[in-house]
Amino acid sequence: MYHGLSLASDRGARDVECHSNSLDVVSLVNSVPSSRRSYAALIWDIKDLLDREWRVEVYHTLREGNACANFLAKFGVGQDSQLVSIDSPLNGMSLLLLADVMGVASVRP
Repeated sequence: MYHGLSLASDRGARDVECHSNSLDVVSLVNSVPSSRRSYAALIWDIKDLLDREWRVEVYHTLREGNACANFLAKFGVGQDSQLVSIDSPLNGMSLLLLADVMGVASVRP
């Protein structure tokens, strides 16, 4: 979430929807985290990003309803870099994107 929001901010996004399939992460960034909690510094860094001059909405979404993110996460596992910027859909994503636009939950490429 931190890297994605940083990238969106650096690219000048002004109105962002951030969807995560981790209810814990969504809850943590929408509350005041304890300084004793693991990853407290990272959570505060995310909260600092959210407080910038832009509109960001953070939502919880079910993994099954986020096939594009799941596809990209699996793609990312095989990458050497921690952050990969993709400017156009990868091979195999077109059907997933179409299903997302149409509101269809599961289409496999």
